[in-house]
Amino acid sequence: MRRRIRERLAERDIVRDEAGRLQLLRDLVRGQLTESEDGEAPAVLVDDLVLSWDELGALLLPLVGFGLRIEIHHPGQE
Repeated sequence: MRRRIRERLAERDIVRDEAGRLQLLRDLVRGQLTESEDGEAPAVLVDDLVLSWDELGALLLPLVGFGLRIEIHHPGQE
């Protein structure tokens, strides 16, 4: 079980490039809903980065026209 946890923590879904732009590493983005810094709206925690919905939208913009699935589950269920 510990090996699986280490493997999952080592997997990355997004990174910031040298210009500071977010880049998808694959066709899956896993995260956790959290509060935004201002507490006004939810945000998404992905790979230790807190993303606003605008940032997440900009990340997904090149994929307009593709299918999308949003699945919400309890922590620890994957």
